Amino acid sequence: MAAGDERIKGLILLATPGYNMEEVCQRIKCPTLILHGYLDELVPRHQAHLLKKYISNSELIEIEGADHAFTNPEKLNEVFNYISDWFKKYW
Repeated sequence: MAAGDERIKGLILLATPGYNMEEVCQRIKCPTLILHGYLDELVPRHQAHLLKKYISNSELIEIEGADHAFTNPEKLNEVFNYISDWFKKYW
């Protein structure tokens, strides 16, 4: 699964439960876009909502038909448009 993917091994190490998620997230002060796929089997939906709750000035977009890595090619344009629109708001 994802743990064997060399591109994200470092992220998995960062995501260990050795810290207080609420405390860490409350230190984030910049505008933050949170994308979460409805079909994500690695990160439960409620965790995406916790990120939204804990990070001030954040926006959560949930994408139907998308998995953790957004591998559904039919969803790539949708994801790109969300990201592009979000950047236009802030930069």
